[in-house]
Amino acid sequence: IATNKNPGIIQLELKDNVEGDDFYYIQGINTNWQKFVIPFTNFRDNYGWSSANDINPSSIKFLGISYDDNYLQIGKSITCKTGLVFVDNIQFEVNNYAPDTINPGTPYSLMSGDKPVTSGYSFSLNNILSVIADSDGTDPTIEGVFFEYSFDGITWYLIDTDYNTTDNQYSVNWNTSDIPHKSAVKLRIYAMDASGNISDYLTHDLAYVILESELIKPDQKVVTPNGDGVNDTLLFLGLINNFEIKIFNLKGKLVRKLTDTNYWDGKDANDNMVESGPYIYQAKYKDEMISGSVIVVK
Repeated sequence: IATNKNPGIIQLELKDNVEGDDFYYIQGINTNWQKFVIPFTNFRDNYGWSSANDINPSSIKFLGISYDDNYLQIGKSITCKTGLVFVDNIQFEVNNYAPDTINPGTPYSLMSGDKPVTSGYSFSLNNILSVIADSDGTDPTIEGVFFEYSFDGITWYLIDTDYNTTDNQYSVNWNTSDIPHKSAVKLRIYAMDASGNISDYLTHDLAYVILESELIKPDQKVVTPNGDGVNDTLLFLGLINNFEIKIFNLKGKLVRKLTDTNYWDGKDANDNMVESGPYIYQAKYKDEMISGSVIVVK
């Protein structure tokens, strides 16, 4: 439990299908996460009388959680104040319960679509991230896998959580439109089980986020198609499939049209080498049209 104010007091209220309200107060709540274990015998009514015989743990119908910023004494009037209560996990346990304290296995095999993600990987605007977590084998108690990113490794932002445990693959959609382009981010992915245990982090540093249009646009300004292996072609690394490239001369005449070929080798539609000079390219990919210029030097 944590609150957005420091310090605070949390009131827990239980109701079963027979009796009225029974209460318990947790003091010293702050903005840091804390774990509390509360026996049912600690719950009392609002006058301080023990209600161990009143609340039937097997027939609880209501659990209320409220915030108060005053010191409360049992038997006094209660005025709940404005504040936020953050609850990570609630468990009801029977006597002699042995809690699960084993951390889940670390997720592995991070992919973006069908490509493995390694440090330095360039992400586009829309991505599908996926990992493997052995929820049906190593740890069947896994409840979900969390995907997060950070700029500094200190403050982490949630991308999303996949709670679908029907198989070992966990995936989320990541739209990077709110991240400055060409910025370096850190990724971490971890699994959590039903008892709140978390796995070690699967982390990747320096994963660059780049617009799809920037991935499409070639870095080359000059093409020298002389066969020496240096700048022989105009290369569009970000184009994968279902795209089209057109090359024009300065008079607007179409010189070459390429479909699902992500480079131009300096030749025209008749497979003849073009003359030296400036040319205009247009690359159409998905809903984007990217254009620019390049100089051919023979």
